[in-house]
Amino acid sequence: MAQATTSLLPNAATLPSREWRVRLLTAWTRYDALFTDSSSAPRNLAASFNSDSLGVAQLPILAPEETAIRALTGDPSFRLTAGQLVSAANSRVVTAPLILEYGLTRRLTLGVVVPLVETRTTLYAQLNPRLGLANVGPNPVALGNSAAAAQNQALVAAIRADSAALQSQFSGCQSTPSGTNCAAILSSAPTLLQSAGTFASTVTRLYGTSAGAGQAFVPLHGTALDTAIAQRIQSLSQSFQSLGEAALSGAPANAAGPAANAQLNALLGHFGIDTLQSTDRSSIGDITVGATLQLLNTFPDSAPLTASGLDYRVAVNGAFRIGTGEPASRTRLFDVATGYGQPGIIGGAAADVRFGSRFMTSAIGTYTAQLGTVNVGRVPNANNAVFPLDAGVPGTYSAGNVLQLTVLPRYRLAGSLSIDGVYSLVNAGADKYGATLPPLPSDVTGAPLPTPATVAPFGLPSTTAQQVGFGFSYSTTVTPDRAPGRLPFEVSFQHLETLAGSGGPVAKAFRDQIELRVYFGR
Repeated sequence: MAQATTSLLPNAATLPSREWRVRLLTAWTRYDALFTDSSSAPRNLAASFNSDSLGVAQLPILAPEETAIRALTGDPSFRLTAGQLVSAANSRVVTAPLILEYGLTRRLTLGVVVPLVETRTTLYAQLNPRLGLANVGPNPVALGNSAAAAQNQALVAAIRADSAALQSQFSGCQSTPSGTNCAAILSSAPTLLQSAGTFASTVTRLYGTSAGAGQAFVPLHGTALDTAIAQRIQSLSQSFQSLGEAALSGAPANAAGPAANAQLNALLGHFGIDTLQSTDRSSIGDITVGATLQLLNTFPDSAPLTASGLDYRVAVNGAFRIGTGEPASRTRLFDVATGYGQPGIIGGAAADVRFGSRFMTSAIGTYTAQLGTVNVGRVPNANNAVFPLDAGVPGTYSAGNVLQLTVLPRYRLAGSLSIDGVYSLVNAGADKYGATLPPLPSDVTGAPLPTPATVAPFGLPSTTAQQVGFGFSYSTTVTPDRAPGRLPFEVSFQHLETLAGSGGPVAKAFRDQIELRVYFGR
């Protein structure tokens, strides 16, 4: 997107021999929505960072918490949710290239493009903007609360003390089965000891018994989960009491409230993602050098405004793109590149057809073949979706090849003033990533997590965008030069919108562009 305004083939014209042309332009591109095949209506740029229920599907690292809570509550269908995540984003790209061209011969023009690019994404994100949707919250022990750790330690110690006493009774009854209450102990103790041991170990893993230990999220205080765990403790207590042991008291220290952005940022940081913030970057984009060769031209050198009939010209262009731009960072959410950052070869052809003195149409086709690769710190999910999120896999990246077809009809209103139309079809090939995926992580039971966070295909699929626009231009070059010494120039304005996109996420972009072309040497 940052390179969209930097073409060396705006039409099929070439410069006269030993003439210079300087093109100065500024283009403002903005978008906050994406076209996708899965939805008929565009969705916000940050839609992949939204979740009504932030859980294991989005963050597989939360699987140990979910497994532990299932064990403590006795509910195998429990689904953990850290709450609702609401986000929205918008991006802009400002491109200001300097394009310098020189007519080596009247048929051959050389050119170089040096673009200056600024990109920015403004991101709003909030975890749990309203209460009542989360069933877990930040673990006070994991946050360093020593009092909460002591509370958990007291509960675990009580369970283990009763278990040790019961184990002693059980061993005695095995030696003397006729002892007091031995029938009940021999029948019930094995199951109770196993249940109590599992419960105590799970409390230790989930809640932690020393400051800084435990999992990141635990059940919220005063919720149904809190009640279910208290009932399990009460059931264990009654079972111990029925076999002659002391009653259990106390409960684990649950979360006082749901998580917010501080905890979300901590999770992102754990995976190597920058904290939630707006991102911006400014740099030189990809520099391009190339040449345009005119093959046919029936346009007269100095055509009067009353000329009639049909004139045409055809040119081909070849260019090499130097990868001086900055690719987007894979550790910043919704970062926008200032260029490909990799070399490429661009080939194109253009044809201009003029009907009489007022109508003219240009048709331009270009194809960009990407060369080489760029090292990336993490390979993205399909469609560049944020979730599921894991620690990331490093790899290599190459953008897909790009085919663009553009039609530019023009109508001269009067004198040097024209109104222009634009239609453009842009097809971008799928991203190409190379990566070696590590073994899947395991949950607390040692079983692989059910949802791998990094799965092929990686990045964006092949996409097609259709763009429509209009503009105005004023040119002193459409008529013979009536004033010797005058500096010929052209000024134009163009507005372009992406009206449709298919194949994957396509930015619903709006671009406004102002351009000045000045000719030297005539």
